[in-house]
Amino acid sequence: MTDKRSRRPLRRHLIALCGGALLLAALAALVAADAPRVIYRSRSPYNEIIVTESERGRRVLLFEPGGDEQSSIDLLQPEALQADYTKAITTGLALIAPPRRALMIGVGGGSVASYLHRRLPELDIDCVDIDAEVVAVAQRFFRFSPDARMRVHIADGRRFVEQSRDRYDLIILDAYNSDDVPLHLTTAEYLRAVQQRVAPRGVVVSNLICEELNRLYPAMLRTFQEVFADVYSARASRGYNCVVFAFNEPRAIAAGDLRRELLRLDRERSFGFDPRPIVVDGWRHETVRAAGVRVLRDAELAPASLPASALKTGDR
Repeated sequence: MTDKRSRRPLRRHLIALCGGALLLAALAALVAADAPRVIYRSRSPYNEIIVTESERGRRVLLFEPGGDEQSSIDLLQPEALQADYTKAITTGLALIAPPRRALMIGVGGGSVASYLHRRLPELDIDCVDIDAEVVAVAQRFFRFSPDARMRVHIADGRRFVEQSRDRYDLIILDAYNSDDVPLHLTTAEYLRAVQQRVAPRGVVVSNLICEELNRLYPAMLRTFQEVFADVYSARASRGYNCVVFAFNEPRAIAAGDLRRELLRLDRERSFGFDPRPIVVDGWRHETVRAAGVRVLRDAELAPASLPASALKTGDR
């Protein structure tokens, strides 16, 4: 006959196992309940366009099933930026005087452009995207609302920059196809055209995939160094996005100075989030030009890639 006392630890162990199983089952049910469902799907000349939405109201733009998120919005707080890299991009505002004109190459869901449009009523924004269907989806599902201060141009991003004669205080390069920057938007020739559009003391902010997932990242960074007088970089705290900040004149921007400027800007403009940990941790002055890393040039591209009217320029 078994001692009842010897069965108590076993009983407690079984209860713990059952409790753990119930907790896991509950969590699994919660995750399944919030699994995103496709609410829109179409194919344009440039992309497969997919919009998903979870039960909690998180809406995501994709360019292929299971692909990278191109843009997102939380319907419970639609004015808030969701991705850390989009928050890092807005750090460019702390590096220049209050901008009057901005250019954004790539629309996607329009989250960054919409955010700047709301926060800076004096800012005039030109948004460029080659895919009219993506812009229509941004308006229908992501609350992107162009107006007289935020205009949309349906055009290849490179061609727009090369043909423009305007100058911009802030230029944001966030152009992606399903998984990377189109190659014709990475070369020194393209960046020189961008450089010509930057107003004195302005900044170019570029969103790139970091080295772990992007074998061309060192060459992309080296190309920025070749074209611009000074280059800094920061890594978004979550994910694999590295944001590059480029200037036409030498700048001295210490991490501490950036932190103080972000605090001041937050008091004045109310970011709606704390951008400091996103960019100050890992803020780098890219002064070293790595040996053996090439500069990307048009000559390396296949003739069909130029002017690349069949390639997507869209925001992540």
